[in-house]
Amino acid sequence: MAAWHAGTPTVGFPLRRELYDAIWRGLYLAQPVDDPRNAVAPNGGPRPPSNGKQELQHLTRAQSLINSHSIGRPGEIGTILQTLLNLATYVPPLSDKAFPSSLSKTLVWLPVKLRHGWLDLVEQQSLATHERQMVARFHTYFGLTQNDLKKETLVLSRAFVYNMRNYSYGNEFGPFMEDGRVNWAHVRAIHHIVSMQVIQANEAHETDPGKYEYAVYPMSLPFIQVTALDSSEELVSNDWAGVTGDWIVSFCFCDHRELLVFNDEVVSPGIPEDTSIFQSNDFQEIFRAMTVEMRVLRTEEDPDHPDKPIIFFAGVMKDFNNSVMNGKIRMGSDGFVRWRFVSGEQSNAIWSSEGVQIGGLRSSFGVLGSWTTVFHDPDDPVGPFWLRKVEKSSTVIVSVVTA
Repeated sequence: MAAWHAGTPTVGFPLRRELYDAIWRGLYLAQPVDDPRNAVAPNGGPRPPSNGKQELQHLTRAQSLINSHSIGRPGEIGTILQTLLNLATYVPPLSDKAFPSSLSKTLVWLPVKLRHGWLDLVEQQSLATHERQMVARFHTYFGLTQNDLKKETLVLSRAFVYNMRNYSYGNEFGPFMEDGRVNWAHVRAIHHIVSMQVIQANEAHETDPGKYEYAVYPMSLPFIQVTALDSSEELVSNDWAGVTGDWIVSFCFCDHRELLVFNDEVVSPGIPEDTSIFQSNDFQEIFRAMTVEMRVLRTEEDPDHPDKPIIFFAGVMKDFNNSVMNGKIRMGSDGFVRWRFVSGEQSNAIWSSEGVQIGGLRSSFGVLGSWTTVFHDPDDPVGPFWLRKVEKSSTVIVSVVTA
């Protein structure tokens, strides 16, 4: 349980301090958000001590700017984005034993509050690099915005993800910086591409997707909640990432010839100037999914994270007898869980994938990343993938929030 204190007066008695803290706590708990005393950190550890007065002030200010569709004073947007990230990631753990009462109130309230396009407004601003990364991270957690539904926006995401110059040994051919941190702008583009495939594949949205304000689906904010580790088997095997079980891996790819034509004109990382290939009505992107039965092979001590050893795992593709997956999971230096695996036939690994767990530890959102080949040749194909654990069914359910 997280400690809670307020900006305590410099003079007074213990009773006055308790009363002062209680007042701020009561005011904060009157908001439609989770009780910080029940919350945990994204890695499942204790939540840092909270300052009731300061957190209420930050929450109130964030609501005010969102309601007025404003970005606030110069230099303020970073504080607002950090407030939203803290709200979304410091939540109570989701537990099967206490479902649905353990669902996060904050993760239900935030989409309703933000569904009118405030994130789109922020992304249109001139932001510092760290602010751009923050909004991209929160956008990935949030799900699809109204701006994401526009064809021209999807074109830009595809142009980034399918640009071979955005992959190198420096970023381990994944959505990362060369210093090992997650590149959330890259992850957000991956999320956008896969999400549009998921939404368009759902029969409930064969009509104009612009008619709804917010889609609730397994790649949106309510699904980033950290999940409690209840299984004694997982505790015994050090399976802190919840690997054991069935997973669904989904991936996108385009015609390799079109990919080579596009990259033939690209000379630098980022979004290239010529995106016409993705604007064409003839462009086709294929979306595939398969189920993988995974198990932990062994663990290895990680000196930087003693409570989270490196997990080595293996998986067998169901309905594909000779197809297997092997990889490892570790906590990154920036506090985000990294997934790396190769796949192919048993004696012939072909595909290499690098990804990051989205949201809290063992979240049902799963892992987003990029795939290419194990050879890393300059003209190798690249694309996005989404890996999520099968809970009660393999069906992606999409519901919507409308006006």
